[in-house]
Amino acid sequence: MSKKGDSNIPGRTLRRRAEAKLATAEKDVAGVEERDPLALVHELRVHQVELEMQNEELQRSRQESEELREKYQDLYDFAPLGYVTLDANGAVREANLAAAALVGCDRHRLVGRPLFLFLAPQSRNDYDAFLRRLLAGAAGARCEARLGANATRQGWLLLDGGTFIGNGKTGPAARAALIDISERKRFEDDLCQARKTAEEASRAKGQFLANMSHELRTPMTGVIGMLDLALGEELTPVLRSYLEVADSSARSLLRLLNDILDMTKIEAGKLSLEEEPFVLRECVAGVIDLLTPEARRKGLDLTFTLADGLPEIAVGDRMRLQQVLTNLVGNAVKFTDQGYVKTEVTGGDPDSTGTRKFTFTVTDTGIGIPADKKELIFQMFSQADISHARRFGGAGLGLAISRELAILMGGTISFASKEGAGSTFTFTVPLGETRSAAEPVETHLPETEESDPRLLLVEDDPVTLQIIDLMLRRANFDLDIAVNGRQGIEMWETGNYDLVLMDVQMPGMDGFEATRTIREKERARGGHTPIVAMTAFALKEDEDKCLAAGMDAYVPKPIDFRRCIDVIRDLIKQPE
Repeated sequence: MSKKGDSNIPGRTLRRRAEAKLATAEKDVAGVEERDPLALVHELRVHQVELEMQNEELQRSRQESEELREKYQDLYDFAPLGYVTLDANGAVREANLAAAALVGCDRHRLVGRPLFLFLAPQSRNDYDAFLRRLLAGAAGARCEARLGANATRQGWLLLDGGTFIGNGKTGPAARAALIDISERKRFEDDLCQARKTAEEASRAKGQFLANMSHELRTPMTGVIGMLDLALGEELTPVLRSYLEVADSSARSLLRLLNDILDMTKIEAGKLSLEEEPFVLRECVAGVIDLLTPEARRKGLDLTFTLADGLPEIAVGDRMRLQQVLTNLVGNAVKFTDQGYVKTEVTGGDPDSTGTRKFTFTVTDTGIGIPADKKELIFQMFSQADISHARRFGGAGLGLAISRELAILMGGTISFASKEGAGSTFTFTVPLGETRSAAEPVETHLPETEESDPRLLLVEDDPVTLQIIDLMLRRANFDLDIAVNGRQGIEMWETGNYDLVLMDVQMPGMDGFEATRTIREKERARGGHTPIVAMTAFALKEDEDKCLAAGMDAYVPKPIDFRRCIDVIRDLIKQPE
């Protein structure tokens, strides 16, 4: 009797066994007459039963195999994930229904054809590299491919390397899973488009603010300049008070304009810092002096102290440091009705590079900040209470800019406050220091008894022309005027001027081209005339562009006439 496991014996083995039995039977036939015929029949019947049983086992095994194959085929065909089997040429040996649907064609059109025919041309190089890795048995082979014109649906597929089947009779083959990633790719495309739109909007906003800044700065020159001229006259007390209020309002508008421009530069990553030596005490005192009139008007005690042992001269961006301090101290004065505002400066020990951390602490006895409003303090265009905007004014940009400047300078800014009990703002920033406290920071050459310097003003705006003409003549300068770049060059060639004030944006020949022309002529004939740029474009890169064009200095509009005169005097006193 054969065991159940014998059903798996190959047919050739059974044939050999049968032939061996037959040979044995033939050897025994000679003695068959001597054997019992009934015993021989019984033995033959036993063999017949054994063969029948083996045949049944074979049939049952075949049926089980067929059922398993059908189950596997059903699982393969109706699997929710797409599967294909690829040969060495990338042709599809097998494909399930999901794969055919993902590719977007009938299964009979897919099987037997190279898969790359259904991919977009731009995806085929990636697919070829994927197929080589897959057939080499590389683990984790993947490929993202866009469906092409031969597919009835458009979209993206992820080909995820699965089982490497091996060489076999028909060469190497491998099974890859197909996953629809069209939705993900659409999301990525939308995200990319949104990013591009946001970047374009940011650029447009920056350009708009820069243009608006330029357009506003030119008339602001007229407003502030005329107010300065008027305040220099003999006035009645009432008229002077009117003009002083107008001047204060104009300068507040200018500060707001500068704040907005600063935020634009910070957001665009275009705000750069200077590293220059400055007198620490003068830096802080300048802020206090600026705010003292308002503090006195409110009856506040406004003071500042510097701790012992601090260096006299620090190295950093004095202007930006003063900007942060002005915001902090200015806010303290604004929101304090009685009591005091005090500023304290302390410093840590210097490190090996000569840098130490300076801490500026501004404490007031003002209205304080409610606990539930503290998160708004450093946000743009926000204040702790909407009513504050009506009562105290302000756009809510000062502290937001201060925080960004502190970060840019490598420092921090924080505060502690209690509603009704005042606030303390702490600003810590690393600054360098010089070895000698006697090291000069600014050099002023003595006045000399000479004739009035001759200046050439190249400017096309009539209001700016009138104001600069009046201001410079008051300062004892002899002034000639050209209304465009070409006329300015002609007058410069014959005028023997000590300095040229050059507007940048003019019709026809602008200030850059006029300056380059003057410098070229100087290279041919010798000499050097200082040229000061005057422009309503106030970004750092605008100043760099002016200096790169050959100009010696830069004065932004609206023009600070005191600074402008200082710049002129410094330049014309410099030896050639």
